[in-house]
Amino acid sequence: MLIFQLNQLSKMKILIIEDVLSHMQDMHNYLVQQGHNVSPTEADHLKLKEEISRCFQKGVETAIAKEANDFIRKYIEEFNPDIVLVDYELKEGSKGVNGRRFIETFLPNKKIIIVTGQRKPEVNNELSDLVEKAPKLRSICWKHDLMEDDFFDRLLSTINKFNPPPSGDPSVTFAQ
Repeated sequence: MLIFQLNQLSKMKILIIEDVLSHMQDMHNYLVQQGHNVSPTEADHLKLKEEISRCFQKGVETAIAKEANDFIRKYIEEFNPDIVLVDYELKEGSKGVNGRRFIETFLPNKKIIIVTGQRKPEVNNELSDLVEKAPKLRSICWKHDLMEDDFFDRLLSTINKFNPPPSGDPSVTFAQ
C-alpha cells in the first residue's frame, strides 16, 4: 500500500506582542492549532503588557523603568522565539508605544512580523521604510478588525516565508 505524505514546515516558537487581549488570544489560539509553540499565555500577556507600559511610560522612575526593561528582556531571552509578531501601535504608555520603538529596543536581532490595523498613509510609509531597512523584518500583516476573512491565512503565509522547506528536501514524499 502506497501512503501519500506532505512534508510540513517546521513548527516555530512565536512570541506575540499585542496590547488587545482578544487579538492576542485569537492569534495565539490559531497559531497553536497550527502546531506552533506560542507565547504569551493569557496570564503572561497581562504581566508583559504591564511591564511594557512601565518601561515606556513618561514620568516613570528610572528604577521602575529599568526593572520593567529587565523583565521584558529576560522574558524574550527565556522564550527565545523564532519569530515575534509585534502590534504597530501598543496603546500603553503616555500616547502609545510605537511598535518600531519596541522592536529597536528589544528585538534588534529577531525575525519580526508587524501586525497592524492602521491604514493611514503616513503609517504605511513608515512601515514600508522600516521593512526596507530591517533585514529581519519580513513583512507587514494588516489586521484591520483582526478578523478579516483572510487575516489568518495571510499571517500563516507570512510566517512560512521565514521557514522555507530545507533545500533538497522535496515538498512531497511517498512512503510505503
